[in-house]
Parts: sequence; C-alpha cells; structure tokens
Amino acid sequence: MEKIKVLLVEDRDVIRDCLKLLFKSSQEIEIVAEANDGLEALYKAQNSEYDIILMDYNMPEKNGLVVLKNLMEINPNIRVLMFSMVTNADIIRELLDEGAYGYIVKNSHINIYEQAIKIVNSGGKYLCEETKAILTQASDIVA
Repeated sequence: MEKIKVLLVEDRDVIRDCLKLLFKSSQEIEIVAEANDGLEALYKAQNSEYDIILMDYNMPEKNGLVVLKNLMEINPNIRVLMFSMVTNADIIRELLDEGAYGYIVKNSHINIYEQAIKIVNSGGKYLCEETKAILTQASDIVA
C-alpha cells in the first residue's frame, strides 16, 4: 500500500519534530516535505504533489488563511488540513469556507492527527472535538 504523502507546514521546530516523530513509524502516512512559513509552503506546493497539506494557521510571511486561498487558486482540489492554537470560531469558519478539509486545535491528542489525515485523504472532512465545540458554542451565541 502506498503511503499518504504529507507536506507539513509549521514554523515551530519543536512541533514539526513531534509530528515527524509521530509519523515516522506510521505504515500509512509519510511526511515527505516540510515548510517553515507560508511562502515556502506555496513554493513547495507548486513544485510537487502531495496527498495532504497539514498546515498551521499562525505563521510568518503569510498566515494560513492567505496561503490556503493561494493554494486553492493553484489547485482547487488540493486537500489542506489546518491546525492551530487559534480557537476563534470566525477564523475557523473562514478557513473551512475557503476550502480547508478540516481543523485541529493544537492541544488535541497527537493520535488525532493520524486519524484526521486518513479521513481527509479519503475525501472526508475532519473537525476535532474541541473545534466542534467551539463552532457549536459560537452558533448558540448567535442564535
């Protein structure tokens, strides 16, 4: 079985290293490239093919929303899974509206990343439990 090829976009070394360590032993997922910021992510996405782009929202140069919009212009079929410490429902909704296949709050259990990548790779959408709660609570406040 061919592994799911992931471009990991994260500006913090420690988080990139943790995710690389998680997927090192995976039989199904492989981080084949990394980007430290939004500009590098756009460059790498234009010059290679990935099954999934796992991308942080808060980054130098260009934030995740700007990069997501640019990626969607390059390839509207690209599958981007966002992750961040940001818990603002409006930002999360905007990312999903702009084409993100899912959103993981960074403090989620590490195993959620593998589950999310598999779901997104199969064409599904993924929201971690905390993201669902944030969006539900925001909807309740508006209603």
